[in-house]
Amino acid sequence: MRVWLGTLCLLMIVALVGCGGGGGDTPVVDPVATASAAGRWSGTLTTHWSDGDATDAFALELTQSGSSVTGTFTIGTESPVNVTGTVSGSGFTFSGVLACAGNNTVQFGGTISGSTLTITSASGTACNGATLLGATSTLLLAPPVATFAPSDLVGTWTIIYDVGTPSVHTEVIIIVTNEVPPAGTLYGLAADGVFSFTDQGGFVHAAQMSSDKSSLLSGTYLGSQGSGVWTATKSLLNTPLSNATLNGTYISSLYSDISGATVTKLKEITFDGAGGFSFVDLARSDTRSATGSGTYSVASDGTVTTNIGVVGIVSSDGNIFSLSDTDASDSQIEFALGLKKGASLSNASLNGGYSVSKLMDDGWGVGSLLDMSFDGAGNVTGTTILSSDGHLGTGTSTYSVATDGAITLDLDPMGFVSADGKMFITADTNPNLDNALSIFAGMKKGTGLSNATLNGAYVFNAFRDVQANVSNSRSYVATRSVLTFDGAGNGTYATLASSDGSNNTGAFTYSIASDGKITFGSGDLRVGYVNSAGNTVFMIDPDSNDNNVGIFVGLKKSL
Repeated sequence: MRVWLGTLCLLMIVALVGCGGGGGDTPVVDPVATASAAGRWSGTLTTHWSDGDATDAFALELTQSGSSVTGTFTIGTESPVNVTGTVSGSGFTFSGVLACAGNNTVQFGGTISGSTLTITSASGTACNGATLLGATSTLLLAPPVATFAPSDLVGTWTIIYDVGTPSVHTEVIIIVTNEVPPAGTLYGLAADGVFSFTDQGGFVHAAQMSSDKSSLLSGTYLGSQGSGVWTATKSLLNTPLSNATLNGTYISSLYSDISGATVTKLKEITFDGAGGFSFVDLARSDTRSATGSGTYSVASDGTVTTNIGVVGIVSSDGNIFSLSDTDASDSQIEFALGLKKGASLSNASLNGGYSVSKLMDDGWGVGSLLDMSFDGAGNVTGTTILSSDGHLGTGTSTYSVATDGAITLDLDPMGFVSADGKMFITADTNPNLDNALSIFAGMKKGTGLSNATLNGAYVFNAFRDVQANVSNSRSYVATRSVLTFDGAGNGTYATLASSDGSNNTGAFTYSIASDGKITFGSGDLRVGYVNSAGNTVFMIDPDSNDNNVGIFVGLKKSL
């Protein structure tokens, strides 16, 4: 690594001066500065020399007046050096004197575009016998001072070293659990977003946190055995959640027991990210039409509570929630599954094979598992592969997806597809069409999944008919439980709340096929699917031999 500063090399930055040409004096016109260079820019600088390249941490602290720039320059861990420069349009130029080259001038050139400063050239000198051939650098503008706090580091970070160099590519995980580093811990985050970390091998790391606080950018490391570059991303699954996690407009399908009557609904719910929500019914199977508002709270592990008695969990990315009302004292219990609304969606958003869990009331309680294949152009084929009423078969239909994700299947039922197209929900709220009410929960099938895909604690909300074999006699139970999977085919369960007052615990075994299909051992005929990310489970009980059918949705806890 070429030493730029200290005893071997000192870079003193001075302004480039425009000079007139021709036969007389030509006035120098100060260019109009259209780009802003003010602020802290950080990243790495790679210089290209006749004897090889050198990469070092690089930072500029600049203030600007018109086209003139002043400030300080820092490379590696050396002391800051005064800097002056010039901005012209989107161009940024500066020059300096290298002591190691006999005080000769080196010139740098580049551009500024928003929050990115790019150095594209360097020329004009030699250092320690090597000729400077050029330089490249991409520097990022840090947000204003005091934007960042040590708490922004709490979570799990995946560090990728030496990106672009497969032969030395490695990946490690660091977990930050305390806002204030404990004694002896050598990591920190400054108010301007500059991250520092010293690992057990003595390598000193430095990086700039991104403005959305989800990445560490332009990372460098330096130690006695070498140096290199790295990047890091934050895993949402180990990030404490808050009220801000639920923020925006969601569509929810609901299956309810209201005074002994089955009611299906499709609601639009808006969360303000600060503990307040409002809702409006888009469709429902009874004659009511409800609007209202309330308050909610999101715990660090994703648990959602509300002032109306509905409790559940939200995913770590805030895009899906599952709720249940297990309090039967008001003659109403309920199950709800919600997806965040998207934008710019189309028929192409639903494309490929999906597993669908379906709960239906057609006079009997019916639980079914379907395979649905969408062609991305408005046509769908559905096959019922398991059903508690024994009705299996295949059919075709048409569908349409509006830009906000609203789905219409043969005009009914109504539903919504997630913004990424990997999940959808529906609610059949019109019993006059087929003498049935139902909800669907659809999940795109994955590839390459295994038992290890399910690993950790999941909160499941369930809605069951425990008199499924009795015609026109409904006896619903809403349940919330925690299931813990070990990633190796074993699990435990415990009831958190149930409308019938039951409180069960136990163990189970499970198996996951490559497409995400989940089956259970010991005569448990429930079946479901896990998504590719391993954080969401849709499941159905299609076996009425025990007079019991139901739908289950599980979301992984964040902590």
